[in-house]
Amino acid sequence: MTNFIRTAFANRYSNPLELFPIILMGASSLTVLAALGIWAYQHNAQTKQSLQTSLPSVVQHKNNPCLKIIAKEGMEKSYRYCQVFAETGDLDAELIVGVQTYLGLGTKPNPELAMAWFHKAAEQNHPQAQYLLSLGYEYGVGLTKNSDKALHWASEAAEYPYVVYTHHLGHLQRSRYPQKAHENLMKAAQLHYAPSQYELGLMFLKGEIKQDANQGFYWIYQAAEHKYVPAYLELAKLYQQGQGTVVDSEQAFQYYLKAAGENVPEAQFRLGLYLLNEQASEHDPQQALNWLIRSAKNNYTPAKAKIGEIYFEGNYVEKDIQQALAWWVSAAQDKDYGASFHLGQILEAGQVVPKDLSSAVHWYLQSAEGNHPKAQLKLAEFYYQGIELAQDPIKAFILYSQAANQGELEASLPLAYLYDKGIGTNQDKEKALYWYQRAAQQENPDAWCALGLAYLNSGDSTQLPLAKMWLSKAANKGNLSAGDHLAMLTSQGLGETETETEILPPLAADSTPRAFFKQSDDVSDPTALFQLGRAMLNGNAILNIAANPQEGLSYMETSAKEGLEMAALYLGRIYMTGEEPNVSPNYGKALNLLDKPARKGHSEAQYYLGQMFYQGLGVTKNKVKAYAWLNLSAAQGNDHAGLIRNQLAIELSPVDLEQAQKLSLQYMGA
Repeated sequence: MTNFIRTAFANRYSNPLELFPIILMGASSLTVLAALGIWAYQHNAQTKQSLQTSLPSVVQHKNNPCLKIIAKEGMEKSYRYCQVFAETGDLDAELIVGVQTYLGLGTKPNPELAMAWFHKAAEQNHPQAQYLLSLGYEYGVGLTKNSDKALHWASEAAEYPYVVYTHHLGHLQRSRYPQKAHENLMKAAQLHYAPSQYELGLMFLKGEIKQDANQGFYWIYQAAEHKYVPAYLELAKLYQQGQGTVVDSEQAFQYYLKAAGENVPEAQFRLGLYLLNEQASEHDPQQALNWLIRSAKNNYTPAKAKIGEIYFEGNYVEKDIQQALAWWVSAAQDKDYGASFHLGQILEAGQVVPKDLSSAVHWYLQSAEGNHPKAQLKLAEFYYQGIELAQDPIKAFILYSQAANQGELEASLPLAYLYDKGIGTNQDKEKALYWYQRAAQQENPDAWCALGLAYLNSGDSTQLPLAKMWLSKAANKGNLSAGDHLAMLTSQGLGETETETEILPPLAADSTPRAFFKQSDDVSDPTALFQLGRAMLNGNAILNIAANPQEGLSYMETSAKEGLEMAALYLGRIYMTGEEPNVSPNYGKALNLLDKPARKGHSEAQYYLGQMFYQGLGVTKNKVKAYAWLNLSAAQGNDHAGLIRNQLAIELSPVDLEQAQKLSLQYMGA
């Protein structure tokens, strides 16, 4: 029984005080009190003992009057008698009456009064009362939440050498005193106390002391070996992601199964996703749906949203729109912003249910409040056009900005237009150009045309070749406006050349191309060769070098082959983006050039490769490879890569996500 109680308290799914009724159901009154830690407590100074892992028995308390009455009459009938002893200052009686008052045994439940009794005993150095008082302050039970007081009483209780109190103190210290938390949790973890092993593992995984995935995995594994239920779920994730260990789908599945069997909602949800995956050896749609429903009935919101998706799409089950809507409404009411967005889409479209723009706006608004970029985009369109909402360019601008800054490319073009025309915000041509450039990353001729026109209308003649390039790209895809402007440029002979305005590093006095070379045994210096290629690409009047794009590219490609990373990166970028007017996009070359610097850890190269696989530029679209490269780039602080990676993490199945994580390691030669 004592082990059960200790485990129940340690699991910490909710306020430990709520477990008292569970504890009391299966034990005699005397055993209960022993389990609650009512031991012989001497009022004089006690000799320090080594840290104890089990609660002392009630030996020296056998003559305590309150305990005698409890043993004879039970907890309820003994309340009034114990209250008398508590009022005389008997420490154990104060604690017992506090428990009786909290649970309503012989009196009405009264958490506030219970905490007052615990406080009396705590002030007289009763460690169990100090511990319970700390819990009251931590969870706000019978007291106002107060982290300082919770920590104070936890520190007092931890003076008594009992592993639960040491763990509780370490638990409270994590956010403010990580080094002290580490010391206390390590003490308890080394004594095989599973909750401390689990929290210690989390500290290493989250870098609260230092980032150490191997140590994190080790301690989580130890907690799971000691049958600590929360560790099952965390360990499953570590095996799935290959964090601190090798990727092992079978082990991940087994630990998800263990946690799900213990009624952990998130584990039930993740197990359901695993069983849905057609590539998994355990693929079982019916069992998957059963687990998802169990998770949803445990009020796990993502499970509700997923079930709605399954019924809406008719995957693995017969399509049932009413079921889908019911689950999505339930998820949306729980603030699942993806479900809210789906409801808005369905009600706006009016294809499977009657069209209801008012209700659609309601759900879009809720979704946008949760920072859902596609919902923000939808609402921005409504505000800009005055659909179902009063026309409001300022709100439209704000929502377009929010969506675009989260990586929603479709918001880039309208945001650029608002900056360009000064609608809903101050006119800002520079920001407009930036967002036109972002919009042009889509396979969207309208965005290409808009970027071309932005360059054309910039007032800078050196931008005319770029204008011509983007207008030509849009015209080739049938954009009539782009075709008209392109014809105008061509008829006037504009946009044929561009003057290079970037000043290269200082060179030798001789301004001929040979000055770029530093020869030694007929081997050219790759850096000088790259500089020469850059100058020749568009010509450089300062260096008196005429434009010769073909030869310039040849020099730069030679430089890249000789191992100059900046040459490979520069060429890869311009071949991918087409940002240089004299260089046609060549995705095959971009892929080959960017691969080496990306594998050597260059964040920008990793980002461009991720974009190529994400958009299908010169390669078949591959979300797994896109995630792998973007993940590496994001890990080095590239926020744009992080936004796209996070979106992909939602779209990928657990098996695909596992494969993407594995690829990240492979790409870095791990």
